[in-house]
Amino acid sequence: MRYSTIVGYARIVISSLFVFSFLVFVCSSIGCGCGGFEYSSGVQGEIEVKTLPGPEAPSKVLGIGPAMSEGKDILIFRQTRKASSLPLNERNFFFISKVMQSYQPAVKVIEIPNSVSYPQGDYYSVIMDHFPGNGYGVLKNEDGGFKLYTSTFGYSEKYDEMVVPVIESIEKVLGPCPFDKRKLILNKSKYPEYTKAMKEGKSIIFYCFANCCNSFPPSQQASLERQLKTNFANEAGLVKIDHKAYTDPANELYSQCENIVSVYNSKTRKISPALFSGSDTIANVRKFLNER
Repeated sequence: MRYSTIVGYARIVISSLFVFSFLVFVCSSIGCGCGGFEYSSGVQGEIEVKTLPGPEAPSKVLGIGPAMSEGKDILIFRQTRKASSLPLNERNFFFISKVMQSYQPAVKVIEIPNSVSYPQGDYYSVIMDHFPGNGYGVLKNEDGGFKLYTSTFGYSEKYDEMVVPVIESIEKVLGPCPFDKRKLILNKSKYPEYTKAMKEGKSIIFYCFANCCNSFPPSQQASLERQLKTNFANEAGLVKIDHKAYTDPANELYSQCENIVSVYNSKTRKISPALFSGSDTIANVRKFLNER
């Protein structure tokens, strides 16, 4: 094949890729309702209220049109992961979803992804013009017009600092929240080691490597796991946590600490973090197991 022909094909490919990338960008920015990423500042936002014009035609997106026709309040929420968030923090987003869903069926509840396709001119675009990139909005028919109440989600790795403020905020807009996390936590654990230790009144060593942020390589993880089993298997239950088992009672107990290695002392009923940079993890575990 001639050199000029190869160059010609290369130019065509490069041009095609450029056009495709540009179209994706335009679609994402204009036609798909992205609204951009908006990472949380760390604090639950104040509630803002905006008056919206009525729709010229029912929306065809996500059931918004029928819900407006039925006179329902519409709760829309979107959760954007903070760039540096740890995998364990996903449980907070799970519970926030459950908080929002608890208002069904009286309220139309919609969780939206970062991109939603919609027809040009759809009323959904009017809502999104005032919608936070990370938070919730409630569309209400009040005094013959439509008002949109919005707030941004705070960010924290602790349930009480992230989920509870969301509950307090949404209650100001929609009234008492029916959500009860205790009803979501299962009675039976998926971890036989946890069940056995609780039945026998033994202490438990929890460990989970999901939040290591690449600073704790697999070889060190395997070594630490062997040391824990060698030193403590006869006196404590050892539970390797699956961080996505959000409703397991073992995860609920572990979430009170969320350290790579945590020790639950059955005598004091206290859970303590055991792995710190520069400290002896095995010695820390021993200390917490021996507390009375």
